[in-house]
Amino acid sequence: MTALTDWIQRNEQLLQLFGSLSLFLLALTLVALVLVVITLPEDYFTRDHRAPIGDP
Repeated sequence: MTALTDWIQRNEQLLQLFGSLSLFLLALTLVALVLVVITLPEDYFTRDHRAPIGDP
């Protein structure tokens, strides 16, 4: 178990960087999700069918 704690102590800055990056990406994902939901048409989930992508 001491090998693991030694490794954690030696790489504390790297682990803090990864933790901070993870929290930043979580916040960015939440913002992106809100933006996507806001831009969806009101009837997006209630329409019977959607036209294929290539149709005008």
